[in-house]
Amino acid sequence: MAYTSLFKKDDVRITTPFSSSHKGLDLSRGVVEQPIYLPNRAISGTVWKILPGYTKNGVEYKDAPIIYIKHKDGSGSRYIHSYPKNVKVKVGDTVVAGQQICCTGNSGHSHGDHLHFEWLTKWDDLNTRVDPAPYVINDKTQTPPTTPPDTPNCDEYIKQVNILKEENKGLTEALGTLKGTLEGKEGELKTANDRVKFLEDTLLQREKELKSLDEDYIRVLDERMRFEKQYMDTVTELNELKKQGKNNFLNKILDFLHNLLRGK
Repeated sequence: MAYTSLFKKDDVRITTPFSSSHKGLDLSRGVVEQPIYLPNRAISGTVWKILPGYTKNGVEYKDAPIIYIKHKDGSGSRYIHSYPKNVKVKVGDTVVAGQQICCTGNSGHSHGDHLHFEWLTKWDDLNTRVDPAPYVINDKTQTPPTTPPDTPNCDEYIKQVNILKEENKGLTEALGTLKGTLEGKEGELKTANDRVKFLEDTLLQREKELKSLDEDYIRVLDERMRFEKQYMDTVTELNELKKQGKNNFLNKILDFLHNLLRGK
């Protein structure tokens, strides 16, 4: 008998150990429907799947849930043979070590109340199932077995760094080209603004000249009207004198005035 945080008890028996044909541990206290908890080594996790049943050796087992939990470190665990009524979690739940998951049972392909427990080094790959005993037996204070980290592939890192350097170089060149284009556009914009100001100043000057011409025209028109009035008054007076004296000299003056008015 041994302690396991799966039961939080120290009188748990391994009824069937892990082997090539049995990819888990069968655990029991000899008492039915015992509470089962998330083990200490899992720390915390997420319930990502619960199967309502399964088929084994061509036999379909209903009401035989299989609970899948993804652990904080990327490993995973499976809990088998509990009854549906004793499943204490649902898909999507976040669970922590010491939280109840289910109870032992005798559902599915089973010959007595127990827990079939599996440990996966990769949470979603059944081909990574390993012996759970080092993870859950006598696990009060014992640190979990660790796998040495993969040696970094320096050549791959250097390759990635060089790729990033080339990308950075390309971005720098593109930025320089864009900056040059922008400076050119700024020069064109300044030239265009200067041209607009010149045209605006020219237009203002032309408006002033036009206004002056309008004033000159009105002044000339007034003088013409005044001259025509004086002319008519003079012609009238001469006509009167002509009637009175019939002088050839007056006739010549009248002809001269008529020709002057007509621009001859």
